Amino acid sequence: MQSTPPSLRTKAARLAASKCALLARVDAYGQDPSGQAGTQFLEEMRRKIEKWQEPPPAKQIKPLPAPDAEVKKRRGGKRLRKMKERFGLTDMRKAANRTMFDFAKAEEEYIDGDEVVGLGVLGSKEGSGQLRVVANQQKLRLNAKQQKKYKGRLGGLGAGGGGGGGAVNGLSSSLAFTPVQGIELSNPLAGRGPEVDAAKSGTESYFSERAGFRSLTAASAVAGRKTGTQLHK
Repeated sequence: MQSTPPSLRTKAARLAASKCALLARVDAYGQDPSGQAGTQFLEEMRRKIEKWQEPPPAKQIKPLPAPDAEVKKRRGGKRLRKMKERFGLTDMRKAANRTMFDFAKAEEEYIDGDEVVGLGVLGSKEGSGQLRVVANQQKLRLNAKQQKKYKGRLGGLGAGGGGGGGAVNGLSSSLAFTPVQGIELSNPLAGRGPEVDAAKSGTESYFSERAGFRSLTAASAVAGRKTGTQLHK
């Protein structure tokens, strides 16, 4: 026990206690008068304590699987089919990857950054009319909290949606092309009703052609007449 490291002494004491219980039974029945069983148990305990002190085996680095290994069979299902549809090649991409056999004709290309990408059969007459591009409308996957926030934004941008009812779309341009003057500036708020006209600010709202002067009360009218009479005198 004294030669055992302090971290293993509790474990070694439990081992020695169990062996002492067995040796006490052996002595009680007098089965080993020579003491060979005690020597055997002592050597066994020493081997176990030395085994505990050995460092753990090094972690073996597993080699990577071969790239051309056989693909494991996967169980099909709705989730797997959706994943294949999402990441699968479309007919347009297949036609773009296909090379033309007529090398005399130049392949149509476009520049993507620093790279020149060819269109393959898609840019030739052979590929025209064979494809019909269908725009798949993907639904937004939002939880209940995000849906509520999204609906609130849409309601604020719509007509009559509180304070944001008179907001102007950022995509609308203020340039108008006319056959007489060419390009001229147009008012995006024109023709949106009296509510939008009332919300205009600045000189246009102050000197408006539609808004008139407010009616004067009788007291203010009398006071105005008196002031005018005094000034006339």
